[in-house]
Amino acid sequence: VKPNAHSYTAVLTAWSRSEDKAKGVSRAEELFDDMESRYAAGESDFHPETSVYNALINCWAKSGDRKALYRVIQILSLMEELGLKGGDSNVQPNSRTYCAVLDTLANSRNYKAYDESLKILKRMEDFYSEGYDSVRPCARAYSICLSTIARSRRKNKVVKAQDLLHRMESEYRGGNSACRPTVYSYNAVLNAAAFSGRDEKEQEEAFRVACLTFDELRMSDYLQPSHVSYGTFLKAIKKLMPESDVRDNLVKGLFRKCCRDGVASDFVLKEMAGLSTPGLYQSLLEGVTNEYGNLPKSWSANVR
Repeated sequence: VKPNAHSYTAVLTAWSRSEDKAKGVSRAEELFDDMESRYAAGESDFHPETSVYNALINCWAKSGDRKALYRVIQILSLMEELGLKGGDSNVQPNSRTYCAVLDTLANSRNYKAYDESLKILKRMEDFYSEGYDSVRPCARAYSICLSTIARSRRKNKVVKAQDLLHRMESEYRGGNSACRPTVYSYNAVLNAAAFSGRDEKEQEEAFRVACLTFDELRMSDYLQPSHVSYGTFLKAIKKLMPESDVRDNLVKGLFRKCCRDGVASDFVLKEMAGLSTPGLYQSLLEGVTNEYGNLPKSWSANVR
């Protein structure tokens, strides 16, 4: 049986699952080079297709290699050059390609990941606007970028995260159903606020964005806050809002809504305990625990 592009894709995928990540990515590159050489020599069955490039990107994505960030961007650029600009539909990148590259950047923890992720997402949007349906931006691509922003140490990152969420929502309302934001998307913005810098003005802006984002999530016609949403918002309040009666009242109202929604998880209770005074915390639980000190099951009935 003569091997072809599908055979190579299967073997590349197998190497991406190898426990020896260094050997896996090295063998993957050797296979890819062999395939390109055969195609260049006139063996048309060895024409590298999108699935082959994607499999190679996945090998690098899972490798943990420091060079992964640079290599996946290089592969993506080649696919764009050949498949989109060059017109070779067999090697056009697709949404899965971009998500794999963005995932690699997110997991790299490289300081360049923030800027590179935004550039790649913009390229994805631009190619889609030019009529390349295969690269249609999707919720996963935006959410990966939001996570990268949230984990960065950039100043005013929460504003960039909010802008990206609104861009995502605009794409969805404009007809791209694949861009419909998820709870994860909103949680990433809340997380960016909770871990914003120490500058006073930046923290004020982060608190404003956190409040607005949580309100937008609660008002959504297709989403509702999860226990992570509540817990992360409480974390943001603790970091960004000074102790006061106003803060106590906000926390009380938030916790009661959380209980009504049935998402008072251990994470939420932990953030509540760290945020409120012992007296406030106990007052919120007073009269609702059973003889064993357990909370009503309805309070956590919707925790997933």
